[in-house]
Amino acid sequence: MLETLLEPEESPLWSRPILLYLDRDYTHRAYSDASYGGLGGWSADFSFLWRLNRDTLVEAGFEMRAIKISSTDPASIDGFLHINPLEYLGALINLWICIKCVKLLGPIDGGYILALLIDNTTAVSWISTASRTKDPLLQGLTRLGSALLVEASQLLMKVCPKHHPGNQNGAADALSRPQLQGKDHKNSLAFVIAEWSQLQTCCICLLPFKLLSKIASTLKEPPTGDQYGRVTTDLLTLKPNFLPVGASEMNFPSTIYRS
Repeated sequence: MLETLLEPEESPLWSRPILLYLDRDYTHRAYSDASYGGLGGWSADFSFLWRLNRDTLVEAGFEMRAIKISSTDPASIDGFLHINPLEYLGALINLWICIKCVKLLGPIDGGYILALLIDNTTAVSWISTASRTKDPLLQGLTRLGSALLVEASQLLMKVCPKHHPGNQNGAADALSRPQLQGKDHKNSLAFVIAEWSQLQTCCICLLPFKLLSKIASTLKEPPTGDQYGRVTTDLLTLKPNFLPVGASEMNFPSTIYRS
C-alpha cells in the first residue's frame, strides 16, 4: 500500500490516457468457460489456449464437487466450489495470461482494450465488484482478482468483462471439459484443437502448478496484510510456458508444468 501511495502522479495507478476512457472497439478478446470437470480458455489475438481438468484442480487444493462417471455434471452438492466461483477462476486465469502476454509484447498505441468474455453473468459482475464481497470464503480469491486489475491498469490495459452467450462459446466450452478418466470421449485436447479452427493457430499455454496451488490456498485461508502482498507478488512473478503450435503435449488432460 505504501509503495502504491508513493507512486508519482504520472503513474498509470493515478492517471490514465483518455483513449482508455473512451468506448472503443476491442483490440483483444479472451474467452473462458468452466464446468465441474475442468476449466478452459483461449485467445486468438494473444494466440494461446489452455485447459485444466478436475483432478489437477483437486491436487492443487480446490474443493471440487464430485462428478458423475459419464459426464461433468455434479454427482452431489458436496464440496465448496459452485460453478460461479469456477467461472470467475477461469476468467482470472485468462486475465493472468493476457497480462503476461502484454508484458512480452510491450505497449501499443492507444493501449490494450481487452474483452474478457464469459458465459456466466455472475462471474462477469464479480470481475469489477467482487472485491467488495462479504463472503469470507471468496474474499481471498476476489482480492487477487483486484490485484490483477491493478496490474493490468499499470500496463495500460482496459479490462472489459462481457457476457458471452453459452451457445456462442463453443471452443471454450470444449476446452473446459477434458477427457474423462477411463472413457474414450472425443474431447482430448488434440481432438478439440482439430475440431475448432480458431484454436489451430494458438499456442498451448502451460500454467505453473504453483499458480493453482497459490490461488487455492487463498480460498482455504484468505491472506492478510504482508502475507497477501507476498502471495500477490508470487502470482505476478510466475511465468507461463508457451509451446509451439502442434506440440505433442496436446493429448495432456491438463496444460500445466511443475517447477
